[in-house]
Amino acid sequence: MKKLKLISESDHLTGALNRRAFYQKLARITKYHKKQKGTLIILDLDHFKQINDTYAHSFGDIVIKETAEQLKKQISKQDLLARWGGEEFLIFLRGYDEQEAKIIANTMQQHIAQYEFILTDEAINATVSIGVYHSNNIQLLDEGINHADEALYKAKANGRNCVVVYNE
Repeated sequence: MKKLKLISESDHLTGALNRRAFYQKLARITKYHKKQKGTLIILDLDHFKQINDTYAHSFGDIVIKETAEQLKKQISKQDLLARWGGEEFLIFLRGYDEQEAKIIANTMQQHIAQYEFILTDEAINATVSIGVYHSNNIQLLDEGINHADEALYKAKANGRNCVVVYNE
């Protein structure tokens, strides 16, 4: 029964949470912690289509999987990581202030940019664009995700491979 639950909550490629499980777990957190301070981070691999077109989809899968593994190393056990879609990830950082969350997001961005994805005899680097939304009361999940997504689009418009924090 435990294995079935894990399978139903996980993305098959990365082992990260799927969307449904992310929503359920975050809803549980905000239900029991009414004034939950938190940060939503949306991270997107830059020019991912080019990676697939140049090196094949099987290598693209490796890049997605290893990106998830590297992100898991950057967050604590109380935080949540989900594969949001395609080459996008959504992260919930719990209990950090905005400055701390921005430092974590910048560390993620720099770490992925320096990480080498190995394709037989070739090392390939990838970059990510990151949108960050911080709130002292993360009750409105959809609104928070939309704000993080707006910041992500600004990061892409700023040339990619950077972090943008949402400002109202």
